Amino acid sequence: MKDPWFTHDEVIKTYDLYFCKEARKIGYKIHVDLSCPSGHMVIATIWPKRIGTDWKTAIVVNNSVELIIPPAIRDGRGNLIIAEGPIEGRAING
Repeated sequence: MKDPWFTHDEVIKTYDLYFCKEARKIGYKIHVDLSCPSGHMVIATIWPKRIGTDWKTAIVVNNSVELIIPPAIRDGRGNLIIAEGPIEGRAING
């Protein structure tokens, strides 16, 4: 496989899917061990976002998904909890 192994293109915007596509092209089979979960690093930008009269936090992931996070408050033990409403998500048309 040619360098760079981990990149992306306009159609496949994540490094792992691009790598799998290229590996399949040269004959590799892709296997996943679900007994060994791992996290996923992403490129994200955090923005303040005003919705009506409320300020919320928008997290834009890989310029393709926007998550809107309601305000957080501290509980009696100092933990941050989401004060109200669900986390909303939407695909960003590119």
